[in-house]
Amino acid sequence: MNLIKEKAYAKLNLDLHVLSKRNDGFHELKSIVIPLDFYDEIYLEIHHENEVISNVPIKNNLILKVIEEFQDRGHINDKVKATLYKKIPLASGLGGGSADAAATIRGIDRLFDLNLPNKELEDIANSLGSDILFCLYNKPAIISGRGDSLEFISYPKFDLITLIVLPTFNSTAEIFKNLTISNNLYNFDHQLSLYLSNNIKEYQKGIRNDLLKSALTTNNIFHNYYERIKVIDSNVKMTGSGPTLYLINPSKKTKEMLKKVENIQLFDLKMKK
Repeated sequence: MNLIKEKAYAKLNLDLHVLSKRNDGFHELKSIVIPLDFYDEIYLEIHHENEVISNVPIKNNLILKVIEEFQDRGHINDKVKATLYKKIPLASGLGGGSADAAATIRGIDRLFDLNLPNKELEDIANSLGSDILFCLYNKPAIISGRGDSLEFISYPKFDLITLIVLPTFNSTAEIFKNLTISNNLYNFDHQLSLYLSNNIKEYQKGIRNDLLKSALTTNNIFHNYYERIKVIDSNVKMTGSGPTLYLINPSKKTKEMLKKVENIQLFDLKMKK
């Protein structure tokens, strides 16, 4: 029996700039995104029916949608069984669902020896979600459009990234619904210049996520945790639409203080390379 294993790596939004609302209802974004060495595992095999088994319940089953997309496009006729071992926290803003979908795209291409052109794999990714394209390649990139355009960039010199996973849920739909994008004077190009020159100290100071203000006003639990952690380290940032927060190269003292905050999960990670 041919069994294919793929790793589905989490993503971290550093700068996230919302430029405008598009006519199709999506928002025009620009974001610096990096992959983390933190992943789910997916096993794929030919089966008598399409089936997804997971160690945790998953609501929006993108893995199954990927399988069906390959079938609908005529790339495969066989059914596929996917077994998911989830480590990335659900609904954490780390792109776990998108990563699982991207890993399934890569895995099916390998399982059936399709060797599809990158353009076709990218089309499948973009047809199913905004973040899947980035997760297909797992390289630092500038994401633009609604997340369907990539420009690869260099790896930053971060020694350590500490993720702070909060015991709450941020509604992405509500955050975008309540988002104010007027008077947004954020200089993305300046931040990108600091990133590319590895001026990490100044870069970290200037990181901005345009979804943060809306997230703080739509979720009181998130707001309270954010304010408490900001007292510990003012450099704390939010990834994506949250609720996960992160720190770049935090001090030992900061990490010890974070351990005293109740009901949070801490992950010390490096980038996936």
